[in-house]
Amino acid sequence: MSQVLGVGCDIVGIERIARMAQRNPAIFLGRIFGEQERAALGLEMDWRRCARHVAAKEACFKALGSGLIGAMRWSDVQVIDGCGTQLLISGAAYEQMQCMGPSKFVLSITDSGEFAIATVLWIRQT
Repeated sequence: MSQVLGVGCDIVGIERIARMAQRNPAIFLGRIFGEQERAALGLEMDWRRCARHVAAKEACFKALGSGLIGAMRWSDVQVIDGCGTQLLISGAAYEQMQCMGPSKFVLSITDSGEFAIATVLWIRQT
Protein backbone atom coordinates (compact mmCIF):
# COMPACT_ATOMS: atom_id res chain seq x y z
CA MET A 1 0.00 0.00 0.00
CA SER A 2 1.28 3.47 -0.90
CA GLN A 3 1.34 6.36 1.53
CA VAL A 4 0.80 9.92 0.30
CA LEU A 5 3.51 12.12 1.79
CA GLY A 6 2.44 15.37 0.17
CA VAL A 7 0.18 16.99 -2.40
CA GLY A 8 0.87 20.13 -4.38
CA CYS A 9 -1.26 22.01 -6.89
CA ASP A 10 -0.48 25.14 -8.87
CA ILE A 11 -2.05 27.28 -11.57
CA VAL A 12 -0.01 29.60 -13.79
CA GLY A 13 -1.09 32.30 -16.24
CA ILE A 14 0.37 31.44 -19.65
CA GLU A 15 0.59 35.08 -20.73
CA ARG A 16 2.44 35.97 -17.53
CA ILE A 17 5.09 33.33 -18.24
CA ALA A 18 5.42 34.57 -21.84
CA ARG A 19 5.94 38.16 -20.65
CA MET A 20 8.55 37.13 -18.08
CA ALA A 21 10.43 34.99 -20.60
CA GLN A 22 10.37 37.56 -23.39
CA ARG A 23 12.15 40.17 -21.24
CA ASN A 24 15.35 38.12 -21.33
CA PRO A 25 14.85 34.59 -22.73
CA ALA A 26 18.39 33.33 -21.98
CA ILE A 27 18.20 34.29 -18.30
CA PHE A 28 14.65 32.94 -17.96
CA LEU A 29 15.50 29.60 -19.59
CA GLY A 30 18.75 29.21 -17.66
CA ARG A 31 17.18 30.00 -14.30
CA ILE A 32 13.92 28.06 -14.61
CA PHE A 33 14.69 25.03 -16.78
CA GLY A 34 17.22 22.23 -16.41
CA GLU A 35 19.43 20.95 -19.22
CA GLN A 36 17.07 18.20 -20.35
CA GLU A 37 14.11 20.57 -20.41
CA ARG A 38 15.99 23.22 -22.38
CA ALA A 39 17.07 20.59 -24.93
CA ALA A 40 13.48 19.39 -25.31
CA LEU A 41 12.09 22.94 -25.60
CA GLY A 42 14.53 23.79 -28.39
CA LEU A 43 14.56 27.20 -30.02
CA GLU A 44 10.81 27.49 -30.63
CA MET A 45 9.27 28.79 -27.42
CA ASP A 46 5.97 27.11 -26.69
CA TRP A 47 4.63 29.33 -23.89
CA ARG A 48 1.89 26.86 -22.98
CA ARG A 49 4.46 24.15 -22.47
CA CYS A 50 6.70 26.50 -20.47
CA ALA A 51 3.77 27.45 -18.24
CA ARG A 52 2.87 23.77 -17.70
CA HIS A 53 6.46 23.11 -16.62
CA VAL A 54 6.45 26.08 -14.21
CA ALA A 55 3.14 24.92 -12.70
CA ALA A 56 4.53 21.39 -12.27
CA LYS A 57 7.68 22.69 -10.57
CA GLU A 58 5.65 24.84 -8.17
CA ALA A 59 3.31 21.94 -7.41
CA CYS A 60 6.29 19.69 -6.70
CA PHE A 61 7.84 22.18 -4.26
CA LYS A 62 4.46 22.46 -2.54
CA ALA A 63 4.15 18.65 -2.33
CA LEU A 64 7.54 18.57 -0.60
CA GLY A 65 5.94 20.82 2.00
CA SER A 66 8.63 23.45 1.76
CA GLY A 67 8.07 25.53 -1.32
CA LEU A 68 11.16 26.79 -3.12
CA ILE A 69 13.50 27.53 -0.18
CA GLY A 70 17.15 27.53 0.81
CA ALA A 71 19.47 25.89 -1.69
CA MET A 72 16.61 24.66 -3.89
CA ARG A 73 16.60 25.91 -7.47
CA TRP A 74 13.92 25.88 -10.14
CA SER A 75 16.10 23.57 -12.21
CA ASP A 76 16.14 20.98 -9.38
CA VAL A 77 12.77 19.83 -10.76
CA GLN A 78 12.59 19.03 -14.47
CA VAL A 79 9.50 17.98 -16.39
CA ILE A 80 10.53 15.22 -18.78
CA ASP A 81 8.29 14.07 -21.60
CA GLY A 82 8.82 10.53 -22.75
CA CYS A 83 6.80 7.52 -21.79
CA GLY A 84 4.34 9.75 -19.98
CA THR A 85 5.29 13.04 -18.37
CA GLN A 86 7.53 12.60 -15.35
CA LEU A 87 9.50 14.68 -12.87
CA LEU A 88 13.27 14.41 -12.64
CA ILE A 89 14.43 15.59 -9.22
CA SER A 90 17.99 16.68 -8.36
CA GLY A 91 19.96 18.96 -6.07
CA ALA A 92 18.46 20.26 -2.84
CA ALA A 93 14.96 19.12 -3.86
CA TYR A 94 16.30 15.56 -4.16
CA GLU A 95 17.90 15.83 -0.71
CA GLN A 96 14.56 16.99 0.74
CA MET A 97 12.81 14.10 -0.99
CA GLN A 98 15.33 11.55 0.36
CA CYS A 99 14.57 12.58 3.96
CA MET A 100 11.42 10.44 3.74
CA GLY A 101 13.11 7.36 2.30
CA PRO A 102 12.19 5.73 -1.03
CA SER A 103 9.50 7.80 -2.68
CA LYS A 104 8.31 9.07 -6.04
CA PHE A 105 6.24 11.87 -7.54
CA VAL A 106 3.13 11.43 -9.67
CA LEU A 107 2.29 14.36 -11.95
CA SER A 108 -0.91 15.46 -13.63
CA ILE A 109 -0.52 18.47 -15.90
CA THR A 110 -2.72 20.35 -18.37
CA ASP A 111 -3.56 23.72 -19.84
CA SER A 112 -6.82 25.31 -20.85
CA GLY A 113 -7.50 28.79 -22.12
CA GLU A 114 -5.26 31.23 -20.28
CA PHE A 115 -3.91 28.86 -17.62
CA ALA A 116 -1.64 25.88 -17.04
CA ILE A 117 -2.41 23.64 -14.08
CA ALA A 118 -0.42 20.89 -12.35
CA THR A 119 -1.02 18.55 -9.44
CA VAL A 120 1.75 16.49 -7.87
CA LEU A 121 1.42 13.60 -5.42
CA TRP A 122 4.49 12.63 -3.40
CA ILE A 123 4.15 8.94 -2.58
CA ARG A 124 6.25 6.64 -0.38
CA GLN A 125 7.37 3.61 -2.36
CA THR A 126 6.82 0.29 -0.62
